[in-house]
Amino acid sequence: MKTILTLILAFVSFGLCIESANAKKTGKVYDDSIFVDTRLEYEFRVPEGWNIKTQKDKGDNYNYERVVVVKKNYKVNRTVRQLHGDFTIPTVTVFADSTSKTVEEYSRYLLDNLKKVTSKDEILLSTQLLEDTELLDSFMVDYNGIISKRLQLKNSYKRFLDTSRRDVNWQRDGGVKLIQDFNIIDIVIFKKNDWIIMMYAVCEREFYQLNRKAFVQIFNSMDLSSDYVKED
Repeated sequence: MKTILTLILAFVSFGLCIESANAKKTGKVYDDSIFVDTRLEYEFRVPEGWNIKTQKDKGDNYNYERVVVVKKNYKVNRTVRQLHGDFTIPTVTVFADSTSKTVEEYSRYLLDNLKKVTSKDEILLSTQLLEDTELLDSFMVDYNGIISKRLQLKNSYKRFLDTSRRDVNWQRDGGVKLIQDFNIIDIVIFKKNDWIIMMYAVCEREFYQLNRKAFVQIFNSMDLSSDYVKED
């Protein structure tokens, strides 16, 4: 019995190794500040203080989530930090999908699917758009000659923080403190050939102004024709 179990584990391990070997990174990072999607051939830059995390494709199956950019030194609400509650780290995720939709059509598709929790769309399922989210603003933008659609949304949340184990000043809240606030979701949608490329930035409302400049810098740096790919 032990021998059979060992063989099964060996086969599983072998299968995982093959799968890992067939997995290819979605892109390359240059100088810790430039991400190049080697499959879709676009690039963008991130400001200092942000970390680029590439994802992986599996063979010919591309990953909808291409890359994740995370702020290194971020601020946390003082009360949430003291009570060890959940919080949102400022993040920019790039998604891509093959579609015949135009930028305008794809943005309408996203807005039409807000709060539709029955959706099976892989990109929507990877965002907060299916939760308590509403549109704040929508407008077209010219990013260095690239006509894009920008959406700004409000994602509301409720957080219950445990104050029962804290000192008497916290216990006056009856053991539970409720925080109601919202995240800002900032989206830019680009179109390259048959691909929609979406930059999805999110952070807490309280710290949006601190991160807005970095978000815009990342959006502005999008180049749909990467020279790095040609050099490689």
